[in-house]
Amino acid sequence: MTKTEKLIERIRDNANRIMQIAGLSGDVESHDLAFDIIHACEDLIDEDLPSVPETNRLA
Repeated sequence: MTKTEKLIERIRDNANRIMQIAGLSGDVESHDLAFDIIHACEDLIDEDLPSVPETNRLA
């Protein structure tokens, strides 16, 4: 895994945690922002890093 792939995975994982915490606390704006970050990471993986296996992507 390249440094870029690791960074994208770390950003995605942290955004997922933020989304979960925001969802539990009722912070809709933060939840939506984290959701957008996660999907931006997925877009980067799809466009720039086709070597990332499907199993590492969000469902």
